[in-house]
Amino acid sequence: MDFSSIIKAPVIDPCLLGSLCSFDKTLTSQAFLFELIYGLLSLATLFVVYKMVNRFFMRFVITFTGVLLFELFTAPMWTNSHLGKFAYIYLDISWILSLIWTALFLGVTTLVDTLLKKRKEYLRFAVYLIITTAIVFSAESVVLSVGIREYSLEVKEVLSGTSFMGTPIEALYYVSVFSLLIISFYKYMTLDYDKRPIIPSKKKSTLRIFILSLIGVFLFELMIEPMVYNRNLPSWSYFYRDISFLVSIVWVCLVTLSVLVVEDLFYTLSARWKFLLSVGLTSVVAFPLESLFMNYGIRVYGPTATQSFSGFNTVITHIPVEVAMAIPLYFALILAFVFYHDCILESRL
Repeated sequence: MDFSSIIKAPVIDPCLLGSLCSFDKTLTSQAFLFELIYGLLSLATLFVVYKMVNRFFMRFVITFTGVLLFELFTAPMWTNSHLGKFAYIYLDISWILSLIWTALFLGVTTLVDTLLKKRKEYLRFAVYLIITTAIVFSAESVVLSVGIREYSLEVKEVLSGTSFMGTPIEALYYVSVFSLLIISFYKYMTLDYDKRPIIPSKKKSTLRIFILSLIGVFLFELMIEPMVYNRNLPSWSYFYRDISFLVSIVWVCLVTLSVLVVEDLFYTLSARWKFLLSVGLTSVVAFPLESLFMNYGIRVYGPTATQSFSGFNTVITHIPVEVAMAIPLYFALILAFVFYHDCILESRL
């Protein structure tokens, strides 16, 4: 049954070339029921959160932005189909799915903060992570079962074949990292909303920031490993499949230096300004490095990713514009993770 005619809304097709949107946008009955049920649940959750928190609109925008950053960067790893033409904002990225994830993260964090408001931040963060991972994994099972989600060929090749609730067991890792990064992004960007006792300090622990950067980069690199390959490097440098510590350590050092420089020079600025400055600084340095890696065949993007490229390249370095745009997305989520966890460790929240 085709429900695509139910909703008549002006839609701007984000595709630059026909091959970019070869997935089926036809709204099926199962997808329609999914959108209806989960959409209503999400709206109800957002209404409850609205009644419970201050600065609701900004919290919503921040969380939705974090979700969108993640989905934009990881788009080549899966396809979201059958949601109806009205549901897509760019390629196969759906505003409906983004709204559902946003409501989930806001609902869980608000509930936990209310029930455990006297507990340490790290305890609450662990509870956020456990609850959201369980719910997102269950939701992943639903979108797979109703035919909305399909993994790319590169992702399927690395799956072990073991599943739980009809979902590859590896998805548990993906949704955990997803939850970890989005919650970190949201909590760091709303620190001043929650009136946390944060004291700016120029004396940052280099070791702590380096370790946090190492954790953030490793978690993200492991998750996106099917999407981009590291080639033409010494065999001893690979520690898992094609992930090389020679490339990873470059990103770790870059993130560490960016955080230290911004914290030292602009320690009195708000969390959001520090974040934006760090993303800008890191991206300016990372862009020529990524271009160099790609031009020398060190970083190679998989078939699914390259098929989604529009064909437009950057000037001078001549790498796909999609890669150039993905660089700040990648570092934005990692930097938010580093800033947030460094902040709560230093302030002992």
